[in-house]
Amino acid sequence: MGPIEAIIVENASPAVDSRLEWTIGLEPALSIGTPEGDEAYQLFGVRDAAVLPSGRVAVANRGTGEIRIFEADGTHVVSMGGVGDGPGEYRALEDIEPWVGDSIIGWDPRQQRISVFDADGEHGRTVRVRVFDDSFSPELLGMSPDGRMLIRAGFPQRSDTPFRGMFRTDQAYGLV
Repeated sequence: MGPIEAIIVENASPAVDSRLEWTIGLEPALSIGTPEGDEAYQLFGVRDAAVLPSGRVAVANRGTGEIRIFEADGTHVVSMGGVGDGPGEYRALEDIEPWVGDSIIGWDPRQQRISVFDADGEHGRTVRVRVFDDSFSPELLGMSPDGRMLIRAGFPQRSDTPFRGMFRTDQAYGLV
């Protein structure tokens, strides 16, 4: 692989008096999860959450490899996915994103693939998103309005270069 060129862009911070004021309330607007009771509400290894266009909340429960969907009031609707290598299953559920229409995707960087589910939890398809080779560490950064994914891949650090203080790792970005 040849050298990768980068452009560094610097942005000045906005003036302090131009920022909007906001505060965090003392009580949560919504609380999902419980240490005991119904398994649908027991969460372990939560990696991501997203508010869907319908107002529902999707939670990436990495412990079970499931995307769990909850109504806006916190009521469990459906769980989708699971741990494994099959279609709609994850080795490492990292990120979830709303997708075109009312679909949702789950990103598995270990398998370098996404699984797409509809609003009812039905698996639609699983697609491998190959990022160079398996030595790279891919990360889903987000979705564009037209449904394309922004992915970042960190280049592995060379083993023949000893760590001495600060260092910079190369990153590649792709819109797929």
